[in-house]
Order: sequence, then structure tokens, then C-alpha cells
Amino acid sequence: EQPVRFLYESELYEIRINIRRMQRMSDDKQNRNTRQKSMILEYLKDRQDTHVRAEDIIHDLNAGEERVGKTTVYRVLKSLETEGKIRKYTLSEKSPACYQFSGGHPECRHHYHLMCSECGRLIHFESEHMRQLADEMMAKEDFAVDESKTVFYGCCGECRRKIQNGEEDEDR
Repeated sequence: EQPVRFLYESELYEIRINIRRMQRMSDDKQNRNTRQKSMILEYLKDRQDTHVRAEDIIHDLNAGEERVGKTTVYRVLKSLETEGKIRKYTLSEKSPACYQFSGGHPECRHHYHLMCSECGRLIHFESEHMRQLADEMMAKEDFAVDESKTVFYGCCGECRRKIQNGEEDEDR
């Protein structure tokens, strides 16, 4: 057994100083993470009608005064998703996940997605007919459609017009 050793007052003082320093560092990190989390949440709130990729958040926030790291963004997004404040959409294996502010509202799940194969634009589509179709699938096949992951691929109006104008220009 080791004998009990009493600490000198100067040693106790040094230990207290180190404990306070570590607490301040922890508080600073917590405040920074809270501030960054708030920034990311505000960013998503400002764009709540669109789906946003993590890369968009990183790029746009780093273009301003505040710097935010890739790891921090993904960690905060996971936290916000767990809290139910945002929704994560994985539309295909080839495209990165998208995020959308939901504010904890479960009704945000009840829409479909239209994805333009030309420009990648993602459009929310709500339809009573589609909900009736989902209800019919449930009644007839006992199959529950996950509306938040249902994607229809096609060509948006803007891209169709560009294509039509391009074809008309080539004909001239």
C-alpha cells in the first residue's frame, strides 16, 4: 500500500486552476456547437420549402463570416433529425441525402417528390388522389407506402421549355 500523501496548498491551487480551465474549454466547445447548431437550423428554416444537401449547408455557411466543418454539419444534421426537427431524404443511391426543416410536424411526411432528370430539381407534390391510391394499396395488399420516399422522375417545366426552345433554335 502507498502511504497517504497530503497535498500542499500550492498543489491544490494548481489543480483548481486546471479544473476551471477544462470547464471553460468544455463550455466554449458546447457554446460553439450550440451556436453552429442554431445556425444550421436557421439555414434550414429559411429554406423549408426545399431540400438541402449537407454540401450546400457547408458551402453557404462557410461563404459567410462563420466557419463550420463537414463533420460538425453531419453531426448536427443527425442530431436535428433525431430530435424530429428536420427530415432526411435519400432519393437514390447515386445522389446525396437531402434535408428539410419539418419543425417536428409529422404532416411533413405526407407528400410525394417529383425529381427532374435534367436539372435534379426536387418538387414537393401533394395529392388527394395519391393518398387515396396509398389507402387502396393498404386495403387491398396490406402495403404501406412511405410517401416521404416516393419519387416520380420526369422533366420539369423549365427544362422542357429549354429543350423545346433548343429544338426550335436548331430547326431554324
